[in-house]
Amino acid sequence: MTYDATHRVTVMFGGDNSGGNGNLADTWQYVSSPTITNPPVSQATCEGGAVTFAAVISGSAPLTFQWRRGLINLTDGGHIFGAETAALTIDPVTISDAAPDYNLVVSNAAGSITTADVALSVYATGSGDANGDGLLTAEDVAPFASFLLAGGPPGPGFCAGDMNADGQLDALDIQPFVSALISP
Repeated sequence: MTYDATHRVTVMFGGDNSGGNGNLADTWQYVSSPTITNPPVSQATCEGGAVTFAAVISGSAPLTFQWRRGLINLTDGGHIFGAETAALTIDPVTISDAAPDYNLVVSNAAGSITTADVALSVYATGSGDANGDGLLTAEDVAPFASFLLAGGPPGPGFCAGDMNADGQLDALDIQPFVSALISP
């Protein structure tokens, strides 16, 4: 086996004596190392939502995949799916899933490559503090209504309005918001 730097592939060679005549015929196979075509990107969500980290990888088959958090291998189970595939899904996301260091290791016969770390930001739900001042008051009504009607990216104010902690700000959050607002 040797590495062809010009073509960025590993060349494997050997012989075949299946004819039983003692002659070995040379066989050549180009095995390309894994390459990250499209890396995963950082994600943000409300607690209770779902995220998927995905990467597009090229290289000679078979490719093996392993998602990690830092240097710790993730495994399927509970709310983790796809730990040994090109796409990792976490559903439902919890606050403890937040981390700056999710990455993917891809390997084949020619070598391995690790993606850069990507972050998962998770915002708490249910406080109703849509304006982010630390209090639930009448001043939260306008931003809550704005998030409800226009949507928005997951963030502290948006997710605070997700009163039922389902990862979405929708009509199901109106009654719990009003109840929390008027309760003593």
